Amino acid sequence: MQPRRAIPIFCSCYALLALAGCRTEAPQRPAAALVTQDTTPAIGDSIALRAPYFAQAGDRGKLFFADQNRSELVIVADSSGKFERTLGRKGKGPGEFARPTFVLPKGDSVIVGDVDGRVSLFASNGQYVRSLPILIPNAPIVLRLRGDTLLVAQPGRTPEDFGLPLHLVPPDGTPAHSFGADDRSVDPARQFAQWRWVANESDSTFWVARADRYTIERWNSRAQRETTFTLTRKWFPPMQRSAGTEGVERPSTRLMGVHQDRHGHLVVLLERARSDWAPNAAAEAASKSQKESSTQYLPTHHMQYVEQVIEILDSRTTALLGSVVNDSKYLIMQFLDDDRLFGLREGKDGRQLPILWRLDHAP
Repeated sequence: MQPRRAIPIFCSCYALLALAGCRTEAPQRPAAALVTQDTTPAIGDSIALRAPYFAQAGDRGKLFFADQNRSELVIVADSSGKFERTLGRKGKGPGEFARPTFVLPKGDSVIVGDVDGRVSLFASNGQYVRSLPILIPNAPIVLRLRGDTLLVAQPGRTPEDFGLPLHLVPPDGTPAHSFGADDRSVDPARQFAQWRWVANESDSTFWVARADRYTIERWNSRAQRETTFTLTRKWFPPMQRSAGTEGVERPSTRLMGVHQDRHGHLVVLLERARSDWAPNAAAEAASKSQKESSTQYLPTHHMQYVEQVIEILDSRTTALLGSVVNDSKYLIMQFLDDDRLFGLREGKDGRQLPILWRLDHAP
C-alpha cells in the first residue's frame, strides 16, 4: 500500500454560502436571474446548527452539513431543511469525526473529510463503509470527480507542491498530482493570489476561479488547462494586497465562488466594499489598542462593511446575462445547486445560523 500523503491546507477566515434587501444591477442583456427570499424556514431553527463550516446538496435535493461547532457530526436534512439524521459520530475511530471539514454526496455514497486529514466513505443511508487511504487535513474546498478522485484547492506547502494551488488526489492512496500555476514563486505578502474556488463542469472537467482577480479557467482531470478568460470590472481591480481590519481599511474586492448551472451558465459570487463604507471609529480604536473583540470576525458582522454581487455569465462568450446585489445583513457562503445557495444569519442570541437562499432563473 502506498503511504498516505498529507495535503496541508490554508483556510481563509470563512471558506471558504431568499435574499432580503437585494437589488438588481443593470445587466448588459435582459436579466437571466433574480435572487428572492426562499419561503423555507431557516434551517438553523430546524436543526440547531451553529455556523456550519461546509454545506452540499445531494440527490433529490437532500442537504448535508459539516457541523463543527455543535455536534462535530455531518447533519442530513431534506430539501426543505427539515432534519432527517446524522452521519457518523464524534471520536477518532472508524466512522467518527474530530471535526468534519467537507462532505461530498454523489449517487449512493458520501465522502467526508475530517480536520485531522482522515477521509471516510459512507453509504447514502449513513452506514460507514471504509476509510480511504489518503490524508486531506482541514480542507474546505474539495470537488468529487470521476472515480472518486478528489480535487483539493489550497496553496501547496511542501517542497513538492509549493506554489501550486490545485491537487488531484486519487482515492487509492497514490501520490497526489499538484498543478494550477504557471509561476511557482510565492510572495509572502500576496499568498491570497493562490486562493482558488472550484466547480464541476462534468465528471472530468471543472472550473477554477482566482480569488484575487476576475479570472476563470476550465481544466480537465488530466491537469490540462483548456480555457482561460479574464473579465474587466471597474470595481474589481486585481488585488495587490489583502486589506487589514475591515472597519479600518476599505475591504478588497474578491471573487468568492463559482458554479455552473443546468443551462451551462457560470454563476459567480463576488464581494466588494459597500458604496457607503467609511472607517469605523470603534474598530480603529480597537485595532490601535490590539484589543479587537472576537465578535468582529463573525461572518454576519462582515456584512456591515461589504456587499455581495452574483453575476450570470455565458460560459462560451463570457457575456453578462444578469446580476443581483446582496446588500442585506445576511451572508451568502456558497452554492448548493442550480437554484439554492447557503448562507448565514445572526440569531437572537448572537449565534451564526444557516439560511437557504433561492436563485430564480428567468426563462
